Amino acid sequence: SEIVVHNDPAILRKALERFDCLVGFNNYSYDDLILTAIMMGYNNYEIYKLSNAIVTGGNIPQEIKNKARKLTTLDTKQELAPSLTLKEIEANLGLNIVETPISFNLDRALTDSEFAEVVKYCTYDVETTKRVFALRQDYFESKFDICSEFGLDKLDVRKTRANLASRVLKCDKSRLPDGVLENKDRLNITIVDELRTENIPLTILNFYNNIKAKFKNGTDYRELEKEKLVYTLAGVEHTFAFGGLHGARENYMYEGKMLNVDVGSYYPSMIINFGFMSRASEHPDLYKNLYNTRMEYKAKKDNKQQIYKILLNSTFGALKSEFNDLFDPVMSNNICVNGQLILTDLIMSLRGYAELIQSNTDGILIKYKEKDLETIKEKCKEWELNYNLKLDYEYVE
Repeated sequence: SEIVVHNDPAILRKALERFDCLVGFNNYSYDDLILTAIMMGYNNYEIYKLSNAIVTGGNIPQEIKNKARKLTTLDTKQELAPSLTLKEIEANLGLNIVETPISFNLDRALTDSEFAEVVKYCTYDVETTKRVFALRQDYFESKFDICSEFGLDKLDVRKTRANLASRVLKCDKSRLPDGVLENKDRLNITIVDELRTENIPLTILNFYNNIKAKFKNGTDYRELEKEKLVYTLAGVEHTFAFGGLHGARENYMYEGKMLNVDVGSYYPSMIINFGFMSRASEHPDLYKNLYNTRMEYKAKKDNKQQIYKILLNSTFGALKSEFNDLFDPVMSNNICVNGQLILTDLIMSLRGYAELIQSNTDGILIKYKEKDLETIKEKCKEWELNYNLKLDYEYVE
């Protein structure tokens, strides 16, 4: 059933009493604020002014912002691209794009037929929102699961998964050393002691050492984090940059045996092994406990492991998010840079025994001959032991 409310706060209030939770699209930035103002008794003209202020980036009363944050609502736009509109989603889903033919700036009351058009337009957008919610149901269920598993407040379900991770890991920016919030140590990169530097081409090591030196000499981190190195590694052109490591043979065709070698839980394992957890967390062991619990559930084939996986993976992305309590950007850079160097070590270790086809942030695809397979596995085992990391193998033909 659908409820259409038109300029009648009493009916709206009565309708809202029937629901535990409301779902919208972009409602955290718009509808929740309008709804709050209506519930606070704003008249139509005040609502109109508030709507204009929201749309044009004007001044929104703090009281409305505070109360809107306490509404139990879900926003289907959350964690999608900021500029994405409902109309674009309709187009991508192959739906009709329905625009209202009625101007939003009429200076008179709507006629009955115009009102019917507006209701039709609004109803269509609600139907699309229902479609988006159905497509993203797993995302929202995972947030409810996290809140339930860790006894969080019911309003915490409004947070992004990265913000939920910061709550679970008991993070508080006040624990960070001086200067971190101002990015003063952002590129003071630490190369791990375990790195077998003799296996890493000097050009690659120098690339990161030079970035660190330039940062110490005052170059802006924003400029330095855009730098990239293109280097031919094991016969394949690679790009080293702050988004990860990437390389592939161009227009490559081959038929035969290949092996995909992936590092299991690469970034989470590095956070634990090398102490790269955010210093805002109450205790680094909290992250390790999440990892261990996930592995226990995974071994039992318990679906709960998915809750822990989400939290573990959300943590890395939040390290550079200034609005998240996990914020500690030097740790993000430590993970990214060491991740590339450690993978480079693996690539270099297998030279002569396998032909590299492709590399990405946490794995490689190689072509091999049956006679070399044992040696390849031995080299991989040495690498695993050196870094306390686990490799997963997928044989492809």
